[in-house]
Amino acid sequence: MLPEGYTMRPARLEDAQTTADLINACELIDLGAPNTSAHALRRIWKAPDHAPNDSLLVAAPDGRLVAALNRFPEGAHLVEFDGYVHPDARGMGIGTALLTLVETEASAGAQTVRLSTNVWSVNTGGRRLLEARGYTLARRWERMLIEMSAPPEPPSLPDGVTIRSFIPGEDDRPFGEAMEEAQADEWGHTPLTWEQWRYYHIESIPNFDPTLYFVAEEGGHIIGGALCSWERPGEPEVGHVRYLAVRRPWRGRGVGMALARTIFATFYARGKTKVGLGVDADSPTHANALYHRAGMRAISTTCIYEKTLAPDTP
Repeated sequence: MLPEGYTMRPARLEDAQTTADLINACELIDLGAPNTSAHALRRIWKAPDHAPNDSLLVAAPDGRLVAALNRFPEGAHLVEFDGYVHPDARGMGIGTALLTLVETEASAGAQTVRLSTNVWSVNTGGRRLLEARGYTLARRWERMLIEMSAPPEPPSLPDGVTIRSFIPGEDDRPFGEAMEEAQADEWGHTPLTWEQWRYYHIESIPNFDPTLYFVAEEGGHIIGGALCSWERPGEPEVGHVRYLAVRRPWRGRGVGMALARTIFATFYARGKTKVGLGVDADSPTHANALYHRAGMRAISTTCIYEKTLAPDTP
């Protein structure tokens, strides 16, 4: 139950900037830098598989937004969600009310449901709340950064392998399908249909730059690649690696390292000396170890918590 006078309603597109400001206020406390943009929220809220009630906002009696909830139902058995309470409104029970809502609605069906959410490792209050509600730490996610004061080491390509820029209209579907296959082994990966992949990785990307999508090939086959953005939200000085993956038959040959060094060299040549990414700290493919070898370092950690609900249980 929300505090007296506080109300909850679905998010609207015109709320995007105010909601981004709210989330960034949380991230400034927990992370030290903003990490969310209004465009990123609109992209979520406009997604074809996102229902209006999947994203909710909490307003104080004076109308100020003080909390936000984004839910990402992934079929009948998994609901991923992110919740944010403004630092000035923490300790009032709002986070508990949001958790109760998520759990009540998720357990209303006839299926066992797994809930998954994340919180910055330094947000001890948020972590204590989740643990008190029966959530367990399932995974850690590291944010990594490289800062280049000189040209990075050039890529060393395995024999027969080439890396080139993405060609719009020609590579769209084969590249999307190859990347989906390559990412299938990642912990928590939810498969996307081709239409979903195209929306999230091409159609909804602001100022889409195909020269920052890298395609690795051998013998005419796409064997992996990387999807990058010129900057991270709130950090225009940092280039962003959104995804980097190699299909299973081609792993262990240096393709991932070649992609990483190609990305660093491309950003450096364009005048950007910082590049960041997020990676599973417990990656079964040891991706985080690869990035450490490439010269990156971990600068923050996100904790992923999970809880399983049986049908009709609080």
